[in-house]
Amino acid sequence: MSFLEQLQHYPEAAIKSRIESASAAEINRILAKPRLSPEDLCSLISPQVNDTQLELMAQRAHRLTSQRFGRTILMYAPIYLSNECHNGCKYCGFSADNHLLRKTLSRPEIEREAQLLHQKGFRHLLLLTGEERRKVPESITLRVPSR
Repeated sequence: MSFLEQLQHYPEAAIKSRIESASAAEINRILAKPRLSPEDLCSLISPQVNDTQLELMAQRAHRLTSQRFGRTILMYAPIYLSNECHNGCKYCGFSADNHLLRKTLSRPEIEREAQLLHQKGFRHLLLLTGEERRKVPESITLRVPSR
């Protein structure tokens, strides 16, 4: 079951209640568990979490990340699929409030960009786009040769 599916099992009021009612003892009990459950998240994001508990979470996250991924750094190359957006977010260069030339890449343009990045050695792509659903397809499948 995905995180979103799991989350949809809980009414918003129940989630807020669990977050707000978490005690220091409950948080410590959860942090001592070898394996966390989705239900544990409510307690771990509670405002009741203290600095010591936060540090324990950070150390655990670091151990899990190192265990699963090792000491590696992955380089992602961005492909800007579209800068078209209907939102007016103040922090974003794609904001609808910014008056700039808008462009959405065609499938051949996207594949050409992916091929060029692949030739330069990039194997991980970060696809970026604004939030204009009428102009940007929801899913894009790129065919890039494997190594």
